[in-house]
Amino acid sequence: IDYGIHVIRTYWRRRIGTRLLAELLKLANVFGASSISVVRVFRSIRGTSSDIRAVNFYRANNPSIRMSIYRLKS
Repeated sequence: IDYGIHVIRTYWRRRIGTRLLAELLKLANVFGASSISVVRVFRSIRGTSSDIRAVNFYRANNPSIRMSIYRLKS
């Protein structure tokens, strides 16, 4: 999932993002995929508040795969 799941702030905390993630997992299963991955580009080395919020969202949804962080030189 390039750049992750995005929900307009007005609709946060209504489990919309969680539902989207669940539907993506079902779709991946239909196509025979054993996993999906999320690509998120952090805006700073430590991560902005929105980066941290996104990571917490994915962690809260019980990931079964490790999170890898790659730092690229600009």
